[in-house]
Amino acid sequence: MDIYKALLQNEAGRGEKIAWIFRWALYSLAFFLAAIVYFFQDGISGLFGMILSLCALLYNLIITYFIRKKLYYGWIRYTSATVDVMALTLYNAIDTYFHTPLVPVTTATILVYPCIIFLASLRLDRRLIIYSTLLTAISMDILYAFASPYFDPVVTKELSSCNIFGQAYRTIYILLCGFLMLFIPGTVERLLRNQREIYEKSISNYELAHKDRLTGVGNRMLLEEHLEKIHEMAVTNNLKYSVIFIDLDGFKEINDEYGMNWGIRFCALLQKE
Repeated sequence: MDIYKALLQNEAGRGEKIAWIFRWALYSLAFFLAAIVYFFQDGISGLFGMILSLCALLYNLIITYFIRKKLYYGWIRYTSATVDVMALTLYNAIDTYFHTPLVPVTTATILVYPCIIFLASLRLDRRLIIYSTLLTAISMDILYAFASPYFDPVVTKELSSCNIFGQAYRTIYILLCGFLMLFIPGTVERLLRNQREIYEKSISNYELAHKDRLTGVGNRMLLEEHLEKIHEMAVTNNLKYSVIFIDLDGFKEINDEYGMNWGIRFCALLQKE
């Protein structure tokens, strides 16, 4: 496999694992906070929050096998993004219905939705970033349409964030976040390409420094490098080793009489032998 593709897949897989770990922490904390709301504040939304958190944690448990086996399938990325957006939107809708409609619509969504888009960007999948961004924007607008009839008219007149223009600004903000996240895969790809070029140059420089440019046969530097390794291994394991030196008499005459091409062929035959 190309070193660039291997590095890219490795980084995308690492992003998937980070999102999986983050989801454990996020929904465990959400379950704990929802439990406090339900048991100590007598809030019915806390019960639904606990249920939604458990569903998200159950999904995370299901994909644990794939994450540990490094089987980063496409359906995992898109399902994870959908679960995150839907869980947040449903909880805010429930909180809007049973408690206050203003905070979930104007504050909770604008704080958590960008985190979901950022998690999508860690997978280095531009289509996933676009999908997550559009899904969050649509979900946020649907939530606003659901909650706006419950707004207090007095408060709505005083706060510009409650009107349709405030919602338009929030939608633009989410779309802008998604647009900026689209640069992350490109940045990572450029860094990985540079790493590939550096790796290929290092291999090329190593071969130039350790092999004869004309014949491709290892030179004195390569011999010394191998001898150092063999010597260290022999000393460590209390072993003995020997060096056989073979001199090619008349090699210069072959080059002078028949040309360097025959000298190269002669060296190739010796290597095969």
